Amino acid sequence: MRFSSWEPLATAVAPRGAGVLQVRAGLGSDGLRRYPRGTSAMVYYDGGTDLGAALDRARAHTQHVTTPMSVRFASSLTAADDLAKLLGEFERRFGALPSLTTDDG
Repeated sequence: MRFSSWEPLATAVAPRGAGVLQVRAGLGSDGLRRYPRGTSAMVYYDGGTDLGAALDRARAHTQHVTTPMSVRFASSLTAADDLAKLLGEFERRFGALPSLTTDDG
C-alpha cells in the first residue's frame, strides 16, 4: 500500500474508489498527541469502498479541532483489511487507537 502526499484536509479531494486514509494534526511537532506508549501526529484513520465517503467522515470527526489537519490516501482493493491492519499496528505501537478514531468509523 502506497500513500499519497500530505494535503490540507479542508481542501483535499479523495481519489475515486476504495482505499484508506490517514489524518494527522498540526505541522511538525505541534501536532503530536500523547498516547500511552509514545507520541504521534496521527489522529484518524478510515477507509472502505468509497474514499470520498471516508473523507467526509474524516472531516466530520475532526471539525472541532483547531489545529491544521492534513490527509493522505492509499488506494486498496482490500480496504477493510488494510484499515484493520493499520489500526491494529497503531494500537500495538502506541497503546490506543488514534485519538479521533472511533469504533464506528
